[in-house]
Amino acid sequence: MIIIGGSHAISTNEELYFGDDIDSSHPNSLICKKFDKNCLAEYSELAKQKVPLLFHVVDIRDLVYACIIGAKYVAVNKEDAPIMQKIANEYMYDTKVLALIYDEDEIEWVATHSIDGALFTPEEFEE
Repeated sequence: MIIIGGSHAISTNEELYFGDDIDSSHPNSLICKKFDKNCLAEYSELAKQKVPLLFHVVDIRDLVYACIIGAKYVAVNKEDAPIMQKIANEYMYDTKVLALIYDEDEIEWVATHSIDGALFTPEEFEE
């Protein structure tokens, strides 16, 4: 199980980067964005350059696009995580599904629902 964020150790050594100027990001950054289907060409180019991408997706269509592009992670709302995980597994995408959580107590829910991991919800992904 992957756990990113929170007050304890992060499961990845990548730094989360939410800015638009990717060139100014740290070389070991995980580029985090709310998925926008209007930016598919830009996302595809980043993926071709092997830039590690984390997208916040809110529906199945965006999940599929993000996975096809080759996103390393997709962050999904906790209540949507089981169906999103099932789709990612069914199509054998390499993308890992992360349920957005707010509290450490939710880690148990993520584990018992066989979700790839959890991401403590960054303020950039709050609605």
